[in-house]
Amino acid sequence: GMEPDFRPRPARPVKDIWRPRSTTLPSDVWMHNAGLFLADESLTLNADALQWLDSRGITKDAARAFGLGWNSQDWHIDRKAWGLDGDKPLWIPAGLVIPYMLDGKVIRLRIRRPAGDPRYVIVSGSDTRPMLLGSGVAVIVVESELDALLIYQLAGDLVRVVALGNAQAKPAEAAHQALVQAPVILNSLDGDEAGASQAWGWWQETYGAKVRRWPAPIGKDPGEAFQQGLSIRSWILTGLLETEDQEERFAIMKYDGEVSEAEAVRYILANLKTEGETNGRAH
Repeated sequence: GMEPDFRPRPARPVKDIWRPRSTTLPSDVWMHNAGLFLADESLTLNADALQWLDSRGITKDAARAFGLGWNSQDWHIDRKAWGLDGDKPLWIPAGLVIPYMLDGKVIRLRIRRPAGDPRYVIVSGSDTRPMLLGSGVAVIVVESELDALLIYQLAGDLVRVVALGNAQAKPAEAAHQALVQAPVILNSLDGDEAGASQAWGWWQETYGAKVRRWPAPIGKDPGEAFQQGLSIRSWILTGLLETEDQEERFAIMKYDGEVSEAEAVRYILANLKTEGETNGRAH
């Protein structure tokens, strides 16, 4: 009779499943030192820095709440004091200090330099996870943390904001979870970034049809758009409410139902799926 064929079959090529990277918190020594650095009075924002931030929609109170600081000189510090290996001094350049805090601890120091390349420097030993802010159900993805702070201030009740740090970066664990759970993702990474348009396919592959391309309509990013007079909140609402039906329902809930905008958006986005299913049925 026929012998069973036990030869190995050629394996089907398996498409690589993308997995979000995990990031590592800095050591306690690093976080302690970063906290001391940030708390130093010499880092208090001066009038010029406050004015520049204000032009980008970041108020004095918001700047304080986020712990933004102005570092007026380049520092070259002994790495070992911050618990880091190697002999090269730890470089903290002069510029706007943008910390990322988690549970009251500084896990990243990013510096925006007034000039020079690179414009943004992450202080060695920092955690590289994307910044995640806000409490809405939908998510908007931006590049810069300053844009994230701006959106958080003006629309943090409508969306959670993910700042990737650069247009080619991929979300790490916590941001990925937020994106997976979101009913709608506004991808605002476009502007003049060549890489952002190339990455568009990846966003759709990874998160599906709920990703909407939503770059700032003027300027190259939300901060510039704000400077040119864009209402950030209206821009985001327009991105979230896709159909006339949704816009109408939002208006009715807001004006007749006296429901907050955030609650109205939450309700409409929660009912996205069921809406599609009921439309086809006879009433």
